[in-house]
Amino acid sequence: MLAKKYHPDKNPGNKDAEEKFKEISEAYEILSDPEKKNLYDQYGLDGLKEGVGGFGGMDSFFSSFFDFGRSSRPRGPRKTRDILHTIQCTLEELYNGSRRRIKVTRNVKCSACSASGSKSGKAPKQCRGCGGSGVKVRTHMHGPGVYQQIQTSCNDCGGEGTYIPPDDKCNVCHGKKLTKEKKEITVEIDKGVPEGHRITFKGLSDEAVGAVPGDLIIEIGVKEHSLFNRNPRNPYDLFIEKDINLVDALTGFSFTIQHLDGRVLYVESHDIIRPGQIKEIRDEGMPIHSRIWDKGSLFIKFNVIFPKKLNSKQLREIKNIGLSTLPKVQKKSDYVEVSLYDVEERGSNQNDRMDEESEDESHGRPGVQCAQQ
Repeated sequence: MLAKKYHPDKNPGNKDAEEKFKEISEAYEILSDPEKKNLYDQYGLDGLKEGVGGFGGMDSFFSSFFDFGRSSRPRGPRKTRDILHTIQCTLEELYNGSRRRIKVTRNVKCSACSASGSKSGKAPKQCRGCGGSGVKVRTHMHGPGVYQQIQTSCNDCGGEGTYIPPDDKCNVCHGKKLTKEKKEITVEIDKGVPEGHRITFKGLSDEAVGAVPGDLIIEIGVKEHSLFNRNPRNPYDLFIEKDINLVDALTGFSFTIQHLDGRVLYVESHDIIRPGQIKEIRDEGMPIHSRIWDKGSLFIKFNVIFPKKLNSKQLREIKNIGLSTLPKVQKKSDYVEVSLYDVEERGSNQNDRMDEESEDESHGRPGVQCAQQ
């Protein structure tokens, strides 16, 4: 049986049921709007609130340039930049947990020359072009007595301040001191990890001379699923939509759901279902990361499909079962009879009439200004 929606009066023990229902409604609003869903997929919930991929506050901005309130003691050896790599996972992989083997390419110190860049192992020579500074300074005159000094990286040594003679360059790295390495790593993906979750491999970023390697960071992305959607506000709740016809909505129904772990859920309801109504199946959502014995909920939104047309026999049978609540009104001679149109049909006819009126005006029908004159 389908569990009914939370109701604050009927479920006093549930934590803030009204907020729970509000959260579910807002999540469906995001998932049903292609533009909002696209923003959420790219930037997450924070980016959706801001309208774009969010940046940190101004404190974060300035702190990236200035170390306000931090100690001035030495920070230790230079560290190379972290490498961020995103892998796209299916919901099945995240539901059941999985293992991925991926290949990454990174710079490593050349083992043939011990990262010296030379065959002989001799120390590099000082660059004559920059005098060992790694930069060149040129002076530009803007006007009489107005000069500007411009500092650029030395082209002769690539900004290193030293160079290796061509005949002494290492045959493997060609004097660059680094080579490319392809490395295969195994990524363990825990059950229920949310989108954007990061797994860090310490020291697997690029190597560099005089620096310690940074980290390789694996970020989890989620592929779109044909049936299930994750709740943007709570990644442990799942959503699906189910179409049912009007008879089923009134008399009850049953159907099955192929779940992400291969189990088949049998769903049965004897309630009257309203169009757009949402029902909850508890403990059939995603496993909760780090607490995988607990799960979120599976929410089902029902779309009631109304028949396009009924024959006279069907109409009589419906009337005979006593569903009609509007009393029959007898038409009188002084009543003004009007017609009902579908919104699209009415809009189309209205546009046609506007086109006809515009055409009449262009053939001499007096406009507003003419009438005023």
